[in-house]
Amino acid sequence: MKKQKRQSPTKRILVPISFSKASKNSISLATSLFKEPELTLLHTYPVQEYNRKYHFGKEKYTVGMHKKILKFYYHSVEKPNNKTSFLAFPGPTSYFVDKISKRYDLIVMSRKKHYTKKYGYFSDKKLYIITKAHCPVLIMPFTDVSFNFNKCKHIWHIKLKETELEIVAKGCRKLKINPKKIEVKSLQQTNFLSAFWQNLVKYRNSHDKGLLKKIDEAHELEPIDLIVLVDNDASVFTSFFKSEVIRLFCKYDIPILVFPAK
Repeated sequence: MKKQKRQSPTKRILVPISFSKASKNSISLATSLFKEPELTLLHTYPVQEYNRKYHFGKEKYTVGMHKKILKFYYHSVEKPNNKTSFLAFPGPTSYFVDKISKRYDLIVMSRKKHYTKKYGYFSDKKLYIITKAHCPVLIMPFTDVSFNFNKCKHIWHIKLKETELEIVAKGCRKLKINPKKIEVKSLQQTNFLSAFWQNLVKYRNSHDKGLLKKIDEAHELEPIDLIVLVDNDASVFTSFFKSEVIRLFCKYDIPILVFPAK
């Protein structure tokens, strides 16, 4: 008698949405990450009625909002999944991420479509959501190309603390990412095999704008599929997440995966 092949557990993905193009991008990309994932779309709105953007007449706000989320979902995907659920709550998104993210395997968010140097950094809202999450957070560029962890050939772990190695290895296995594909990089290293990383570190330390051209040229030769970080020390992580290095990763449309240390 043949043994039945053990099926992988369904991945549960939380997608915070604001009915923007970036939110539509998040939903589309989240559906391509795993085979038949369970998606939950989360929308939060102001507690005070006079601050609310939408109006649904005599219908209760939560009912109207639920219908709006459902309609937005159907406009965001080609093949709707009956495993998708919808949540709408009054209050900050970060508060509910803190409360419910333990139930999920991953949170997916997207950057805005238009990139400029001025707006290359992530918003404080996104950063706060990341630091409140109890599951990994994947931040995607605005793209029409589907994304799958299995297709990632070049993955960098930017190590900020020694204790992160075990967290990354364990977290990657849960998301079906082969830890052997990960190259560990450090801001303190002095020996470099990568010209791209070497020039990034030099630029971080010197802010020499002459290095930017070298960074562009090196990136053309060294495409990176995914950056992995760990939200370990709050002050260290926040400082790095707002740094020029992250801004440049955004410029090159490199997805960023953040594992919680908690």
